[in-house]
Amino acid sequence: MLTKQGFFPPDTKAAGSFPYTPAVVVGEQVFISGQGPIDPATGQIKGTSIEEQVELTLRRETVRAAMSALDGRERDMLALKFSGGLTNAEIATVLGLSESAAGTRLHRTLTKLRKACDDAS
Repeated sequence: MLTKQGFFPPDTKAAGSFPYTPAVVVGEQVFISGQGPIDPATGQIKGTSIEEQVELTLRRETVRAAMSALDGRERDMLALKFSGGLTNAEIATVLGLSESAAGTRLHRTLTKLRKACDDAS
């Protein structure tokens, strides 16, 4: 289902199956599909200027690309922490780890993700 702005709301099945990446960099050109930065909590477009919206879209794509370089366990851990809102103790229980090991793995995964994002910038 499309909203008035012509964007797929992030909480619909259509958003996951939408065939275009919001932004693609080819050489020195940036191609934007028209799917701008949407706040998942409100469904509203983020940013007050086109420059800010492009920056947010490119930042999201940088993180998405960096996430794809992580292995499945690392992505699962980040999903449990940030999408699921679990504490390190809860993550440890889900993954069968000690709380200390879960915290260490989460820290290493975030460090790896930050480095990948920095390298892409």
